Amino acid sequence: MYFGEYLWAAAGFSEQNGLLINVTLGAVLVISTLVSMVLVDRIGRRPLLLAGSALMSSTLIILTAVFIFSAPLTWRIGHDTTEAKTTLVAEHLFIFAFGVSWALSCGCCWARCFPIASERALWL
Repeated sequence: MYFGEYLWAAAGFSEQNGLLINVTLGAVLVISTLVSMVLVDRIGRRPLLLAGSALMSSTLIILTAVFIFSAPLTWRIGHDTTEAKTTLVAEHLFIFAFGVSWALSCGCCWARCFPIASERALWL
């Protein structure tokens, strides 16, 4: 979300629209983390991580293609174009995939790698 204003400026959105888009990205991240909390027990971490990685990779490929092939001379996209809408949808899908897969699962993995008892032993 730190790079959001630059991404949305490059996509042709105004500063106010960029702020609104960042807020919606934060809401998508919160919702996807809640979805992940429900799904991690039913499906497991591995399928969530694999599916999330696949979706994240595909959205990054889409974003790369949009920025390379849309406006190679100016590196700016008009906000009313299909490219801008594709960028908006791909970024939201990326954040959703991250929230469902890596955001919660990595916390679980670190907690299993470094349990509280071993952390206390390191500090004492």
